[in-house]
Amino acid sequence: MATPFSHIDSINFSVTPISVLASGTAPRSSLIGRATGFFFTDGERTFLITNRHVCIREKENYYPDIFRILVHVDKNSLRRVRQIIIQLYDEDRRPVWLRHPHLRNSDVIAINVSNYLNEGDIIQPFSERNFVSRQYYLELGTELLIVGYPLGFYDELYNMPVVRSGTLASQCGVGFRGEPFFLIDANIHKGTSGSPVVITRTAFSKTEYTGSTFAFVLQTLLGVLSGRYSMKGIDLGLGIVWFPVVITDIISSQMRGRIIHIDQ
Repeated sequence: MATPFSHIDSINFSVTPISVLASGTAPRSSLIGRATGFFFTDGERTFLITNRHVCIREKENYYPDIFRILVHVDKNSLRRVRQIIIQLYDEDRRPVWLRHPHLRNSDVIAINVSNYLNEGDIIQPFSERNFVSRQYYLELGTELLIVGYPLGFYDELYNMPVVRSGTLASQCGVGFRGEPFFLIDANIHKGTSGSPVVITRTAFSKTEYTGSTFAFVLQTLLGVLSGRYSMKGIDLGLGIVWFPVVITDIISSQMRGRIIHIDQ
């Protein structure tokens, strides 16, 4: 039975599961990890956003070279998706993912996927309009949502992520210990690396699919989940969320030709 897209929260089309593959010299690629990515646009280009540690972890000798993601392709059927293969290195073996031009320790990367997307792909990318307005203040303990694929778990039939809740554990807008991230208190699993952390607000609009007016949810992007915070090797049960301005710094630096590629 077809499910009306007007009944589906747009956040489901903002994120994608990432299968992390390594091909090496073997005849077939091997699945070596899972993660979460989400789409972001600057109005002209569309990027896949996730964590640096999903692409490379030198100390663990972890060097994947392929991402496999999924996108919806049919407005009348949530079951129809297509697979996109993203090569992480170009022909000269240079990484295609981009990082912040100054923050060498940041765990956020962007991959320009504009050329991988088709006109019929159904995605709902975030943009700067989803950022928190500076006039608003978020109280400690505010409930947040983490949208992703914990341990690679999701609704494979309809390609839908799962949503976990958490609360604001350090002041949002004030970098924790001077770093451009804040902390959340949440139950986080592997596979949610790269998840968008959002808060929601309800609005009313007219759907292009049915022409009727309905209530829908607008997502305010608070940042990019990066994993757990630990102290002296002890897991504190706190998640690290990088500010969304890190994303815009990355893509705007590319436009100015000042982007720094990893491993150069």
